[in-house]
Amino acid sequence: YRVSVGRRKTDLKPADPGIGSVRRAYFYVVSLAALMMAAVGFTFIAADVLDRLFRDAISGSNAKLAAGISMVVVGLPLWLFHWRLVTRYMREIPVEARSVLRKIYIYVVLGVSLGVVMSGGVGVLHWAFGTEGFGGFPLAAALLFAAVFAFHWRIESGEGQPTPETLEVRRLYVYAVSAVTLSIAAVGVALLLNSLLREAYESLTSAQVLSRKDQVFSSEQVRDSLAMALVAAPAWGAHWLYLARNDIGSVLRQLYLYGFAILGGV
Repeated sequence: YRVSVGRRKTDLKPADPGIGSVRRAYFYVVSLAALMMAAVGFTFIAADVLDRLFRDAISGSNAKLAAGISMVVVGLPLWLFHWRLVTRYMREIPVEARSVLRKIYIYVVLGVSLGVVMSGGVGVLHWAFGTEGFGGFPLAAALLFAAVFAFHWRIESGEGQPTPETLEVRRLYVYAVSAVTLSIAAVGVALLLNSLLREAYESLTSAQVLSRKDQVFSSEQVRDSLAMALVAAPAWGAHWLYLARNDIGSVLRQLYLYGFAILGGV
């Protein structure tokens, strides 16, 4: 018995630490900050170009363009340098593919990018509905951060979730986004129905007759609510109806479904 225990102790090998937790945290924190800096810089540049192309009157200030170029010059090389090192470590050290910090980095980027895309989409719809004038920033932000989202989503889809811990990070992202987008979509639909019902009530109880077919949709609140619903509903459907469709046994799923959606609805 003593001999077997001794042999078992000698057979044990220390877990592979990879590049180390502190070093790994440094790379992903710097990569996140540099990526966001570069993406915002590109957004400023694209917004300035769009304003110059499609707006009749623009200010003579080049502050936005200068700020965008400065952020790109600093952020893009910094991100490329750190991301190339991280990618090399991924190829050389297998344990890095199972890093929880890597998944946190990817899903934080996905969540922030999705939020910016949704905000930019609402701004674009405001312009399309005539609520606001054309502005290059919402369109530029939606396009640039959609590219950032697509790039990291492709990486995540290729890597998958090799451990239960990384799977929990994915679940946290999916259900957090589902909760936020469901709230936005529900508020948008509720405000839209409120405006339409109020318009219908006023038209039925007053002597004034609607003179135009689109007069019901003339109020700013209706268009704002419609923009919120049109942007948030597809994002909610993609995460809840598609990404979470087979995740039946998750505790986070039960918390979202019963603790947030059903109880919150009640």
